[in-house]
Amino acid sequence: MDEDKKIEQQILPWRFWFSVTFTCLLIVMFGWYVPMRFQYNALTDVHAHMDAMPDAHDAMMGEEHDGHEDSTYHEVADIKSGLSVDLSYDAWPPEGHPLFGATGTRTHLNFYVNQKPEGTPVPADALEIEHTKLMHVIGIRDDMNEFFHIHPVPAATSGMFTIVHVFEKPGRYKIWSEVKKDGMNDSFGQEPIEVGGVGERFSKSVSFSRTAEVGAYEVNLNIQDPAVKDGETRLFLEIHTKDGKEVNTENYLGAPMHLTLIKDDWKQFIHTHPEGAGHMMYDKKGFRILEVAQAHGEEENIAGSDAADHGIQFRVVFPEAGLYKTFAEFRPQGINLPPDKALTASFWIKVEDKAPGQNPKIVLFLASLGSILLLSWGVKNFLKVNPSP
Repeated sequence: MDEDKKIEQQILPWRFWFSVTFTCLLIVMFGWYVPMRFQYNALTDVHAHMDAMPDAHDAMMGEEHDGHEDSTYHEVADIKSGLSVDLSYDAWPPEGHPLFGATGTRTHLNFYVNQKPEGTPVPADALEIEHTKLMHVIGIRDDMNEFFHIHPVPAATSGMFTIVHVFEKPGRYKIWSEVKKDGMNDSFGQEPIEVGGVGERFSKSVSFSRTAEVGAYEVNLNIQDPAVKDGETRLFLEIHTKDGKEVNTENYLGAPMHLTLIKDDWKQFIHTHPEGAGHMMYDKKGFRILEVAQAHGEEENIAGSDAADHGIQFRVVFPEAGLYKTFAEFRPQGINLPPDKALTASFWIKVEDKAPGQNPKIVLFLASLGSILLLSWGVKNFLKVNPSP
């Protein structure tokens, strides 16, 4: 018996450390690996489900659609090969004229669609219509004011699109152009341009008010707080008259609302629409942006938006923390705006790197350490109280 007790005492530490090791494995398995796999599979299922759904609006408009749209972001200066859209511009009156460079000058913006490295022109008939246009152009001044959304048209020169735009205020502007070819949406960030003229060139003011006045209307933004990098953020936009009457929208460029989100350092650009149950975009770093429009609870509203119940819903995954400015373009029903014109409401959104007070790695580490110590203490006491005979 003494020999048995001696052997038992010798193997007792091995039992103890085996229990500790096994406990660690269980904690890693069920505290980290299983939840991560569950989240990955859930996202994969969502993506597969969304990829499989046709774009209901395109179907209603009679456009062919394969149920899957991707968008890639490029800075034109970085493109060495493949599709590119190059910007050139000239003002009228020309340089040397007394009014050249004045604010309000009519500026010809020219966008050359071509294939690098040769610069081979891509004719307009090789592009596809996206939201009723062959090309969308969005611009912003560096104080995140002076937003515009315009649509160049094909010129006589193959591959060239042009439009006359009037910059109302001087300053430094960034412009993005968007085209669709072979089923792929591409966004191109152009080099910043300087607009001359008299007047204030920069006036940045950040406010996190969730109500914006636009003419005779008030637009309310309801947002999941806080917005966190890489986490899904839901945005709801509701439109009312000044006396509180709910307002419905009519389609603007084939969608109830257009939403553009631009980071204040110009490093992230997202142009999204609330119609795309099957529509996804990629931001500059390749993260997927999920787009959903819902009104009346879970019922999708494609042909138009009824803000009377729940407003217009978007789900966005912000790829970077920081300050973003959001521009919501819409057309209230029955006010007879000129074609291709819309009202624009803007809001600032602060995106956190993580939820305040939350550090998942530290929380997981402390929880695992505490569990190991607690279970180890229990195992040790159990072995002391229940020695082998």
